[in-house]
Amino acid sequence: MIRNQVSRVRLARVVTLLVVLVSSQFFAWPATALTPDEKYVTRLYQDFVLRPPDSSELAAGIAYLNGGGSRLSYVQALLVSDVFRPVFISEIYYKYLVRLPTAAESAAADAALQASGDHLAIEADVIGSQPYFDFVSSNVDDFVITLYQDVVGRTPTASEVSSLASQITGGSISRRDAALSVLRSSEAGVLRVNGLPGSAYCSEVTFSTFGNPAAASYCLVLDRLASASEEATWSQWYTNGGQLVGLWAQLASTQEYWDLAQ
Repeated sequence: MIRNQVSRVRLARVVTLLVVLVSSQFFAWPATALTPDEKYVTRLYQDFVLRPPDSSELAAGIAYLNGGGSRLSYVQALLVSDVFRPVFISEIYYKYLVRLPTAAESAAADAALQASGDHLAIEADVIGSQPYFDFVSSNVDDFVITLYQDVVGRTPTASEVSSLASQITGGSISRRDAALSVLRSSEAGVLRVNGLPGSAYCSEVTFSTFGNPAAASYCLVLDRLASASEEATWSQWYTNGGQLVGLWAQLASTQEYWDLAQ
């Protein structure tokens, strides 16, 4: 049976599971008020790593920024770091398979991510996997329907199902490549920049809801919707091969984000 669209509420449990991922760590807040740089680094960790930085991470971030390093290069480094990748991989697995990855799956995805830097390819790998196919009924039509529901938040038309399913069945395209084609579509680009129309409640969007069509990047990072020009610029950039982490880094290095952290 095709998973009902309502099943997206399962994503609400991602936060709980990701807390387990880092529950062995405890963090002490400074006794004194945080400096502007400390507030900035702390917000970055809370937004993307889902926890505050520990004392050494905070000190390293402050030293880098005070030493003349740019905010952009610091965020870019954080989004390819050992502390971010496991969070990203775990969220992707839970979104599509409603479970955390096994140790072997996590290690394989992490190695692929470090080698390629292609976060979207990790999503396509999971969607194109046998576990995902089995999870959605082991039927090609159901696979295509659920793919559209998971990625662009709607049920595909009969024509879309027929076209993509016939390509998969005929062997002209793999399930992974079918997933990548939908992930890279202009429709997905708009959703991942600005969310579903009328559905992106920015105060409720965190990284743990990434992948949900309502989890707009602008809401995730800047707590607001993108303007029409911002949406057009970045959705086109995404469709042309840009990585979401690149957009996140750009947004999180702006003065607007800095001000939000204060």
